[in-house]
Amino acid sequence: MSRGSKGLPLYLQIAEELRTRIGAGNLRDGEKIPSQRDLAAEFSTTLMTVRQALELLEDEELVRTEHGKGMFVTSPSIREYDRERIFGFDQEMGLRHQSILTRLIPNDIPMIYPEAASLLGYAEGETPAVLHRLRILDGLPIVLQSSFLAPRLKGLPASYDPGSSLYDQIGSKGRSTVAMTKEILVPILLGETVAGLLERPAGGAAMLSARISRSNEGEALVYDEAVIAGDSFFIRAERIGKRHDFDLNFGRGGLSPLIEMLLKED
Repeated sequence: MSRGSKGLPLYLQIAEELRTRIGAGNLRDGEKIPSQRDLAAEFSTTLMTVRQALELLEDEELVRTEHGKGMFVTSPSIREYDRERIFGFDQEMGLRHQSILTRLIPNDIPMIYPEAASLLGYAEGETPAVLHRLRILDGLPIVLQSSFLAPRLKGLPASYDPGSSLYDQIGSKGRSTVAMTKEILVPILLGETVAGLLERPAGGAAMLSARISRSNEGEALVYDEAVIAGDSFFIRAERIGKRHDFDLNFGRGGLSPLIEMLLKED
């Protein structure tokens, strides 16, 4: 492994080594990579650590799994495309093997921060086009997401398909790729309307995610206000030297899955 990777958790070292082999052409497009057992033997570690490394590479679209056959290097052309796009909520959940149901909500839910409309190019007093969506996991609402759209996307709600990613529909109908986002998380208490939609008691704990999504040219395309039920998420934080990594996770598994994450082998 490279000298610069020393000091990192072992799964990150393994991922970096495999990344280097792919980049150098030692593992070529479409080539099957060694089995998890072979990699565990090569790097003198456990299968769990190897799986962590491979899951990271799979999230980066460097490798793909073909069930019953193994894991293969992904086409560079596909990687080049995906590097410029950001996945929507349902796609991210799909990567975590969690199936999300999206339901459109007709309620007139006002912006929590109306001044954010100016980020999309609206004049003061103008009302942005909006999609209100309820995100449902295992039959229970976990997120109420209000997506306010830039003026040139105001016609999108009329043709919006809940079964497809909003970002993908912006790409196909608005001809813009969502390439960067900035997100702020703020703890809040649920008001009566939102609590009713999330099937939680009014005054219960929740988190507000305020996020602006932009194209690779910097154009603001979507401003989201997502209210996340307090019993449906947790934040994982990892620090390696001066580098910080934060990850928002969804689910209602209780304490055991959280402890399992802490006990995972590096």
